[in-house]
Amino acid sequence: MITAFLKEHVRLVGPLAQAAALTQWNAAVSGDPADYEAQRQAQLALETLYSDPEVFARGRALRAPAAAAPLRLRRQLDLVVLAHLEKQVAPALLARIIELQNEIDRRFSTFRGTAGERTLGENDLRQILRTSADSRELRQAWEAGKQVGAVVQPLLLEVVKLRNEQAQQLGYGDFFSLQMAVQEFDEAGLLQRFDVLDALTGDAFTTAKAGADARLAARYAIDPTALQPWHYHNPFFQECPEVFAADLAAIYAGVDVLDVARRYFASVGFDVSEILARSDLFERPGKNPHAFCTHIDRQGDVRVFANVRSDEYWMGTLLHELGHAVYDQGLPAELPYVLRMPAHTLTTEAVAMLFGRLSKSAPWMHEWAGLPAARVAGIEAECRQMLQFEQLVFSRWAQVMVRFERALYRDPDQDLDTLWWDLTERYQGLRRPEGRQAPDWAAKYHLAMVPVYYHNYALGEWMASQLHETIVRDVLHADDAEKITYSGSAAVGAYLRQRVFAPGAELEWDELVAFATGRPLGPEAFAAQFVTPPRDS
Repeated sequence: MITAFLKEHVRLVGPLAQAAALTQWNAAVSGDPADYEAQRQAQLALETLYSDPEVFARGRALRAPAAAAPLRLRRQLDLVVLAHLEKQVAPALLARIIELQNEIDRRFSTFRGTAGERTLGENDLRQILRTSADSRELRQAWEAGKQVGAVVQPLLLEVVKLRNEQAQQLGYGDFFSLQMAVQEFDEAGLLQRFDVLDALTGDAFTTAKAGADARLAARYAIDPTALQPWHYHNPFFQECPEVFAADLAAIYAGVDVLDVARRYFASVGFDVSEILARSDLFERPGKNPHAFCTHIDRQGDVRVFANVRSDEYWMGTLLHELGHAVYDQGLPAELPYVLRMPAHTLTTEAVAMLFGRLSKSAPWMHEWAGLPAARVAGIEAECRQMLQFEQLVFSRWAQVMVRFERALYRDPDQDLDTLWWDLTERYQGLRRPEGRQAPDWAAKYHLAMVPVYYHNYALGEWMASQLHETIVRDVLHADDAEKITYSGSAAVGAYLRQRVFAPGAELEWDELVAFATGRPLGPEAFAAQFVTPPRDS
């Protein structure tokens, strides 16, 4: 009975899920309204399938007899029931949410901010923030990056309220709480982890930021107290500003990041050539300016979407997205369809982060980006400090996102503009621009299109550090964890295939972490790697 139920589910959902993934890909690539309409229709068809109350009731009824079934059957049934849970609402409500999300996605993809008479794409904006020494030009670029917020804010607030209505129809207080259930988190436990992360990183971040502020102030010839958000080289200060002596821009200038990524992953035992051949990797007008990885059919059609340039940002991003890709590619074909996906969002983020960190490693840059051996010793300590600061910066940014979303769904009618700046001041140490009244929060793509997601990034960083610790100790039997790049070690690829990829979604996320690393998810490895000040070379 359970097997028949699952077989029928896969028969129905497989083609619809594939169509939804493919139309999303096409829309992101083209920006064409017709492709966005096709995406809307495909997503609506998929969610309508999951909204069937009779199928949901049958799935829940099968849980009792499933108690005596093998784990693999029980886990499939649990995942199918969870997937149906959040869709058990009025079809008109689902349709409206999808319609709004589709239009918001289109606006994000096609919008380009303006600074004076210049129209700035995402890469152009980042380039100005990273390289200009003119505070006026920096402010214009930063504000250009926020202009999309006003364009999407009304629709985003409407969809937030509809998501809350969706959650309340299902008996949850709001959409955040519903997502905690769907993602198999205990909400109080998750927020407690973020309190731990806050306590763990607060002092180290404050100290590191003070050093960075001094360097930034010197660069812009202003007092550190006059630094503004546009001085931090990133639209949201979610990455490390370029304040260290190691000139990564010069190191990566002219580097063929695609060829480097292909050769590097091959050295670890992963052939990504076919993935890259299926991918769409370079920017053009109308194309979505972001990056993502997608597994179109759960049968090996894995692709990366990017807007690559020859710089460290895109080197790290490509390593990150290919980390997702090799996870999807490494899922065993014999796994049932329902389990042929990563154990959890945080586990695939962990693998992506494990590789994405390498773009700032001096030994890795020597091996793969042409950094002369004679220069490695001179910048190695700076690179370690840079990566440490990047992790601290991102951990504080994740605090803003998680706490903002928790508050957003609790009360979407509050003064969100003020709340946003209150959180950025507290956790990131940024000064709110005097007199600024704008929905800067709405310019963050994830709030609209990848809601209640950011906690997975932060927990993924914890798991990435546990994976690194395990690889260094148990796979490579090495002593100096800071110099390990995994280069040339097929044993690392084999470890990831066997201990992370092979279970697919058969294990819950906490079980997978313990299976892969020998202990539950915790902050200890992350703290040892990034919070303790790195020693000098």
